[in-house]
Amino acid sequence: MPSNFHGEVDPIFTNHKLSIMKTLLSAVLIALILYSCKSAQPPAARVTAGAGFSKISNGDSWRGTIGGMAGAEICLPFSAVSSVNTGLNVSFQGSKYEETYIENGRVNLVYINLPVMYGYQSPGGLYVEAGLQPGVLISAKDKYNGSTHDYKDAVKKFELGIPIGAGYRFNNGLGIGLRVIPGITNLDDTGDKAHNFLGMLLLSYRFWKGKQQKK
Repeated sequence: MPSNFHGEVDPIFTNHKLSIMKTLLSAVLIALILYSCKSAQPPAARVTAGAGFSKISNGDSWRGTIGGMAGAEICLPFSAVSSVNTGLNVSFQGSKYEETYIENGRVNLVYINLPVMYGYQSPGGLYVEAGLQPGVLISAKDKYNGSTHDYKDAVKKFELGIPIGAGYRFNNGLGIGLRVIPGITNLDDTGDKAHNFLGMLLLSYRFWKGKQQKK
């Protein structure tokens, strides 16, 4: 495994991540309450899936690899063009690496994420979105020299990213776009800087749309 990447449990960091999760969950709850009280626009739900480029930034040994995500999102509009989008997804991230006596090493990370984003969509279908995405690590594997090793003890269990995206949604419910998610939390607790990055082509399909509410 990469020698310059090790993790330790930090109680202060653990309390900080719990605070972030509570804040985001509270924001989602407030958005739901405000939506139910004021919005005349119907909610919608869609499935999403994407594939692209994943990398851990930490030194020269890391190399990019294929990454992606799959999940579902719910759209809570506050007007004809603006909304809060949230949901759950599973992301597949990590990096390849090379070191002395190791060729084609690869760290695979799997997260469950809760994105909370503000979205703007023009009447013509063009959209942009941005927000925060906390995630919890559920699997970490280090593969090298033909063997696989558990890597969870070397990676922090919490990640916070900034999803930023843009694309186009068709009237039939299909959507296509680009989304990048740079991680802003350090994966390494020992002083070395290590951050996730995921950039992908994203496809979506709106499978449900609520009824128009009367003002």
